[in-house]
Amino acid sequence: KKAKQLSDIPVDIVEKIIGKTTWKDVMSLRQVSRDLRSTVDGINFVFKKVLIIIEKFKATMTIDGHSHVYERQSTIDWDHDLTRNYHSNIKRMFTDLKVLSHLPNLLIDHLHITNNQPGIYEYFESIFIDNGNEDWLHFERFFDNLKQFLTVKSVHIHLTIFLDNYILHSLKPEILEEIELRGDGNDNFDITPFEQYRQAKVYKSSEINYFYRKNHLNHLVQFDVQAMYHHPKDIINLKNEILESEKFHLGRVFWKANTWYENGFDNLEKQLVEFTRKESSEPNCRIYVVEETKKLQIKVTFNSMEIQRIL
Repeated sequence: KKAKQLSDIPVDIVEKIIGKTTWKDVMSLRQVSRDLRSTVDGINFVFKKVLIIIEKFKATMTIDGHSHVYERQSTIDWDHDLTRNYHSNIKRMFTDLKVLSHLPNLLIDHLHITNNQPGIYEYFESIFIDNGNEDWLHFERFFDNLKQFLTVKSVHIHLTIFLDNYILHSLKPEILEEIELRGDGNDNFDITPFEQYRQAKVYKSSEINYFYRKNHLNHLVQFDVQAMYHHPKDIINLKNEILESEKFHLGRVFWKANTWYENGFDNLEKQLVEFTRKESSEPNCRIYVVEETKKLQIKVTFNSMEIQRIL
């Protein structure tokens, strides 16, 4: 006996069919009927990777190999109109993500967002930095309404600091475990006030200067960050903080502005007080083992530090 309509097909078969569709199809299927929406909402959707590329004239979102291009052609070839189109592409893309987030059992393993080109901030966003500009305020309000909606386990963002802020706020803190940020050089960005950061297990950043604040690292399992300056007292502070942490395993800091010399190592050893020094085959490197409430190994070079908990 042939099925006359969709409701005649066994639910498990319908679920298998839906599981073979693209993310855009899933969004459309939820709008067909209440019964189909109920069926779709009962499926566990786990997307391995969402890749978002924001470019000058378009934005592309690829979810597990299926891509959609957001592109609105400019009618006038001047910066103001181009920037409106740039903002429009981003907003339409995140509107789709918001619709997709209505799936009750949605999980994105990894979200990777990049502008795919240096200098895009200077070209577009600088036109609308003025808080009194209506287009800028509208863009801000759009993202203010999208706070903490997307279920993502790990995120890698290579954008301007302006967009880092909005995208991080759109991720659910209780789901997000790993944050990786990449800037374009000497960017300064204080991530410590973000709830997403406070609940994360891993934080990595490059080409962004990390702001160390006391008691803002001990919740992490792992960190790998860049700083402008790093001094012996900073390593002592990190060591003391990590000794109090129950979760910490591995941390790295790379600093750019102050290269250490022999006196830097000597100052550190004076402040460590009690330690065992291990031999290192690497040039300009010293390794210390500190055993207090926990056992730590601290590896220091002229411009980097690695601190590891020894079980």
